[in-house]
This record gives sequence, structure tokens and C-alpha cells, in this order.
Amino acid sequence: MPPESEYPLQSLTAARVVVVAGKGGVGKTTVTAVIARAASNAGLRVLVVELDGKPTLAELVPDLDVVSISAPDALDEYLRDNGFARIAKRLNRTGVIDMIGTAAPGIDDIVVLGKIKQLERSGEHDLIVVDGPAAGHAVTFLTAAAGLADSVRSGPVRAQADDVLELLGCDMGGKTVICRNLPTEKGRRRGQVGHQRDAAGLHQAQQPALG
Repeated sequence: MPPESEYPLQSLTAARVVVVAGKGGVGKTTVTAVIARAASNAGLRVLVVELDGKPTLAELVPDLDVVSISAPDALDEYLRDNGFARIAKRLNRTGVIDMIGTAAPGIDDIVVLGKIKQLERSGEHDLIVVDGPAAGHAVTFLTAAAGLADSVRSGPVRAQADDVLELLGCDMGGKTVICRNLPTEKGRRRGQVGHQRDAAGLHQAQQPALG
């Protein structure tokens, strides 16, 4: 476990991507906005990513870049980028694209994370802060790529899974920090930071809470 730091922001911004996850109702979106604002005030170019389609983040940080990523839109882009434009068009026309994630577990998660990886790779921002899924979905969200990499040997799905694993730092020491937002026994809302070391086990080295 790394030594505790008096400057939790430095621990966060040492990575290129911060994913904020936590049980619903504990202030996850607020923590996302606070991290983004602090990083911007420190002079970093910050991109905020929200995954649930709510406009709250854009209202909290109106002067920062905010993008919304949905699984159907990310899958549509993924299919088009990999030469399956006709299939994407047909799936969109019939509405089936919204059901792909259920039919093929893990696909919707890796295309969303793959889109985040694409944004990180562009180099347009120093830090990407993601208002991630609620705690119940966070584990599958972060482990889907490892599962697909184990079961798919080659092709675009395997390449996407490998990209996501590289983003999560499973082989390279960590480009991503996971911030877990947890309520204390007194009802206060605090975030606990952990470096993502192993996507399969979600092993995290904890840093000081953000008060």
C-alpha cells in the first residue's frame, strides 16, 4: 500500500482517468463535480463523462467539457468503426441495439469503457473524470473486459477488451483511479480513493478520504 498523502488530489490526478462509483444517493455525482473542479483549478484540462443521461453534471460544472456516453450509442459507434455500418443501421432501425447488452453480457460495458479509452488516447484532456455506475453495477462494469479477454481469442471484441484492460492499468501499473463514495455511520458523504490494480479482483490501495 502506498504511503498516505496529505494531497489526495495529487493521488487522483496522477492517473489519466478517475471513475467515481458508489451506492445511489451518497453524492457520487457531486464528488465527480468536486474532483473535476479541483483538477481544473489546478490547471488541468478536464473532461467530465456522465453515463446515466442526467443533465446534473453539466449544471454543476457548466464551464467544463462534459460528454454523455450511453451504451447503445457507444455500441453503434463501435460497429460503424469496425466496418459494420449496415448492421448498426439495421439494429438502430429495429430498436434491437438497446437489447444487445442483455443478450451479450459485458459488451455494453466494454464499448462504453472503450469510448472512454478513445477519449483518453486523444490527448485533448489531462484528466477524464467519470461519474460511474452505482455500486451494484460498478463491479461488472470494471471486470467485463477481463472476462471477455479470457473468452474471446481474437477479433475486434478482443482488441476492445485489451484496450480497456490497458486503460484500467491491469498490465501497466494503472492509468485509472477508482473513487468509491461511501456514507459514514454519521451520514456524512465521503469518497475513498483506490488505485485500480487488478480488474478481476478490484484490488484497491486506499488513499485518504476526501472530506
